[in-house]
Amino acid sequence: MSHSGGGDALYCVCIVISFKSLFKSGPPISFTCSKGEQADLNKILNYIYQISKQEHKKLSSYIEKSITKSTLSTTNVLVHNNAKPYQELYKSCIQNRINIKELSEQDLHKAFRLLKTIAFNTNDRLHASYMQKLLDEKLRRGGRNNYYINEMHKIYVKNRQFSRARELENLYKSGIEKDLPAIKTANIAGRSFMQIKSKAIVQKPFLFPKGGYVIVITSPFCGPSRRYTDWLKTKPNLFKLFSKHSSWLIPVEGEFNTRKVLSTNSENFPIEMKYAYKKNEWPEIGYWGTPTLYFYKDGMLKRQLVGWPPEGQEKLLLQNLKAIDLL
Repeated sequence: MSHSGGGDALYCVCIVISFKSLFKSGPPISFTCSKGEQADLNKILNYIYQISKQEHKKLSSYIEKSITKSTLSTTNVLVHNNAKPYQELYKSCIQNRINIKELSEQDLHKAFRLLKTIAFNTNDRLHASYMQKLLDEKLRRGGRNNYYINEMHKIYVKNRQFSRARELENLYKSGIEKDLPAIKTANIAGRSFMQIKSKAIVQKPFLFPKGGYVIVITSPFCGPSRRYTDWLKTKPNLFKLFSKHSSWLIPVEGEFNTRKVLSTNSENFPIEMKYAYKKNEWPEIGYWGTPTLYFYKDGMLKRQLVGWPPEGQEKLLLQNLKAIDLL
């Protein structure tokens, strides 16, 4: 996860953002890899760069046009699908095209890093499995491999493949930077979140209450998220409203950073940050940049508010709260 600092940033975003919007976004990137040829790693890295450049440009255009028109949180809802171009890139240019054992050290490193980017954006266990094969080859050759082990560990955590992450911890104890805390998952049908309880992270079900409710996508490391919370604490009535009628979710990431989350929760009590378990449990949430607020009425999404600039977006926030009868 790449976060903005306090600065004048409006929002914090993941490494790569891709989305559909009401604005024209140009043609999708065409991946021209001939059938049967070996993977061209430099070409693949260039495609990844093109995806990143194109989608960040779309995001900036979306935010600028939406704020200018004051429609960001009404009918014009930002939706991203950052898995799709990476799924297509993997199928078109990587799958069954890399002879791992014949890769040079430089190309093995390059292949691992590009698979890491793909796996990060897709949360696809197939891509994590391929990344593991590259790690296995790196370990077979010996040398300093802590970077590779830790990046693999983060992908398993992000995919919620906790047993695989534990296997890495048990095999390479001294090489793991951040061991998983105790985790208690459950067989939950529907939405869920993960909450710090005592010394464990516990998965719990989520149900929307009747009436208005807000889901706040947030992060303790995001400057604009902190700016929004700091502003909210200067508005006692709104802070009380959010304490009762909202849930604050940290996007699915490769680390839990429990110490930082606990300290932030202590500062903002009774508002409590929890962890989203899996993004696909929230199909209507189309954008996970922080902060983003989703406004619901009887469990149905009605409005969206993206980002919190230095001057705030109080007018739009109040409009959205009124739209779901919380004001």
